Amino acid sequence: WQHLSQIHQVLSKFNELTLFVSERKPQISLTVPLYYELYDLLNEGSEAQGVFSGLNRDITQAIKEGIKKYEKYYTFIDELDTYYTTLILDPRVKGDLILNKLEENFFVKARNIFLQNSPQLGN
Repeated sequence: WQHLSQIHQVLSKFNELTLFVSERKPQISLTVPLYYELYDLLNEGSEAQGVFSGLNRDITQAIKEGIKKYEKYYTFIDELDTYYTTLILDPRVKGDLILNKLEENFFVKARNIFLQNSPQLGN
């Protein structure tokens, strides 16, 4: 029963994220924050830290396999400027999340992309 309880604990966190996306209108600007949240969830689970302290080794191994899948999709998202641009333009966020997570050179890159796509703003 303990094993099943631990699996339920992990899956319930995934369910929370799924419900968050499913119950609201899908918004591309939520992609990056969701992926950051998922990253934290997977890392805590794979290392049996935080709310996942004491997880069975088999469960942590399964979560580590999930990280491989996560990295595949995160790489895809990270390579597209669209996701970060929508995050910056979202009035609820206005870049707060990005300020805490990204390196300085991202802002220079983002500004240049924005100005390339909106040349009238550069003058």
